[in-house]
Amino acid sequence: MRLIRLAPQPATVAEDIRAALASLGHGTGVTGGLALAGVRPPEHSTTLDALVITPRGVLIVIGVDLPDPAMRLEAPLRGQWKSDGWPLVRGGDAVNPATEPLATATRVAARIRSVQGDLTVGTILAVGPFVQAVDQPATDLTGDVRVVHPTATSMLAAVASLATGTNPMSTGQVRALLRALAPGAPEVREHELRAEGFVEAQPPVPAEPTGQPVSTPVAPAGAPPGPTAAPPGPRPVAPSRKPAVRWLPITAIALLLGLLVTAIVLAASGKEPTAEQPPPSNPTPAPHTVDGIDFVTVAATGEPDCAPHATGDVQARLSETGCAGLRRGSFTASVEGGKAAVSIAVLRFAEPERASELRKLSDTPGSGAILDLGTASDRWPQPAPDFAGSAYVSRTEGATLRLVQVSWIGRPSTPDDPTLVRTATTALTVPLPG
Repeated sequence: MRLIRLAPQPATVAEDIRAALASLGHGTGVTGGLALAGVRPPEHSTTLDALVITPRGVLIVIGVDLPDPAMRLEAPLRGQWKSDGWPLVRGGDAVNPATEPLATATRVAARIRSVQGDLTVGTILAVGPFVQAVDQPATDLTGDVRVVHPTATSMLAAVASLATGTNPMSTGQVRALLRALAPGAPEVREHELRAEGFVEAQPPVPAEPTGQPVSTPVAPAGAPPGPTAAPPGPRPVAPSRKPAVRWLPITAIALLLGLLVTAIVLAASGKEPTAEQPPPSNPTPAPHTVDGIDFVTVAATGEPDCAPHATGDVQARLSETGCAGLRRGSFTASVEGGKAAVSIAVLRFAEPERASELRKLSDTPGSGAILDLGTASDRWPQPAPDFAGSAYVSRTEGATLRLVQVSWIGRPSTPDDPTLVRTATTALTVPLPG
């Protein structure tokens, strides 16, 4: 996703919004699309914290500043908001901070649909300065509005759940939206739009001639002969049509000959013809067992650069220092009667000091991470893990840094779960395929 900074954003939480969107990186490796930070559509009095145009839909992002950080925020779209069980109040009155932002989003959505009426449009209300968990009623989650504290993970989840258009947006549609909503935005070149997942606009295909004669005007009864009764020009001649060649008999003959040859060969070999077997399905990869734990590969790949696949402060550091290469792997692990998701990232650097510095940063809670490959490539079978509350371990070997996250599949996880910690420690020695 390409981030384009325009006007300063109005909300205090705007910096978190920008950082979360920037952490998704350029290209379609995670989501693709454009994120315009601080855009004010013409004839609108409100500056949006961000307008996200993805190949599958448009998202309106508006920041909502809370009076204090919260561990748990109850945020119904209609009704009382509560922070850690206490109603939010302003001037002594209970308030719903979503009311005005939703009204703004409704107006902007109407403008978007007036330009491209068939687009999917959603709204993200980004709350801060910090909220550990946001609770939305189940009925609200079926709609097109999400309330999140803007982190790379939450923003990615919101984009995935709201941008659900069937057909990818064309570069021509994107340009039309930019002209209507952000005429002051810098030009994005055609190849840059295609790199973000938008498809090239196709010119209309001219209709093929039908071969039917063209009708000419007929003079009304009693009209005098002359130019008024004559057609305006020479009468078009219908193009000649050659008889269509019918290939069906020839194809049938070739098929019969093939069957005859097959029958002769089978008769000579003494074998009876057997029913055609369906092509074999892809076999499940063989597990790699380490210390009694079976690790089965879900996805694995290598990358020449590290920063596009990182988030938060880790991504910022890698953007400054670079790396010599990145390998990632996602695995399932069968352990103690359950199944866990294992995400491994191996980063190589030119100097051992770089690996140690990044390990120290990565070990700091809230500093960011390397994106899980199975999640980014949508390779996990359902239910897909979200790595919330995952166990985390790291290790350096010279100029190489290995980071491991492990969480349960289909049940809650905690960072200090002994089984998850043991699995993560064991994964430090699991070889990555390729």
